Amino acid sequence: MGKLLVYGMGNVAGKFIRKIAHSSFWQVVAITDSKINVKGTDKHKLIGGISIPVIAPEEIGRTECDYIIIGTAVYEEEIRQHLKELLPDCNKVLSIGEFYYKVFLMENKENLQNNSLYDFCMNKEHTPIDKWLHYYRIYDRYFSAYRGTDVVFLEIGVCKGGSLQMWKQYFGDKATIIGVDIDETCKVYEGGNAKVEIGSQEDPKFWEYIKNKYPKIDILLDDGGHTMNQQIVTFECMFPFISDGGVYMCEDTHTSYMEGFGAGYGGKNFIEYSKKFIDDMHAYFSQVMVPGYNTESMYSVHYYDSIVVVEKEVRSGFPIILKPDGSIMDADMNTYKLS
Repeated sequence: MGKLLVYGMGNVAGKFIRKIAHSSFWQVVAITDSKINVKGTDKHKLIGGISIPVIAPEEIGRTECDYIIIGTAVYEEEIRQHLKELLPDCNKVLSIGEFYYKVFLMENKENLQNNSLYDFCMNKEHTPIDKWLHYYRIYDRYFSAYRGTDVVFLEIGVCKGGSLQMWKQYFGDKATIIGVDIDETCKVYEGGNAKVEIGSQEDPKFWEYIKNKYPKIDILLDDGGHTMNQQIVTFECMFPFISDGGVYMCEDTHTSYMEGFGAGYGGKNFIEYSKKFIDDMHAYFSQVMVPGYNTESMYSVHYYDSIVVVEKEVRSGFPIILKPDGSIMDADMNTYKLS
């Protein structure tokens, strides 16, 4: 377990400590602040249900820790200067952002060292890309088989055009890359094998236009407005159009837990909506459910932090077991002999 000392006792530091208060990997061993006067009951502070020792800044050098976290953005430079005065060797000092990034690299370095999407984002020249860093592993897991093919890839959300550049590099010249955005200025990023279509993702008529214009879509990545209606309307309009063997990916599904996106925990949101996919996939085994399109078309459903992936594979048959005696058993547990 790594040991952290947090410099700062305001709201930002408090939120950071509460996030990791019950972590199995990190322990906050002490907190301090330049204005603190440590005496009596002030020697401990309860944050996130955990009592954390409070020390004076002069005690930092005598406190064993792996990193010193600056728990504020407003006074970051002043704190760094103060720490330089207290600790001549100050290479353990990190801002909260630097700490998060360092941990991410520590945990993912091996997995990302051959990931060309991550390499493009971090090391190549491009217009801005706004992606959570753990997405790059997930993208490569599901999209790598399509590299160098004539895949038709559609991403909702063009923004500054950086991801269109990334997908062009990743899939190659044979691919057709379609970007969808409601902002007409995004048309400027169209070029080569990348197309930009302007329209609202919660408008079924727009999706009819897309389906009439493009004969197939192999992969759809929803990185649009992230509201519940946008995500649900898009799925219902477009999943049936995805090619057999294709992939439907909806990202930033953490908005299902955020009221600002028309959602909230346990309410009507895309995560709750997608949980029914699990039931749909098993409808053949149910005495009360009626198999439908999802039953016949969903090969798998995968949940990741902020991403839902549905792999499509149309099946006209039914689930069966080949028994040791050579007979067949169906989903209703009926057994049939093979001639």
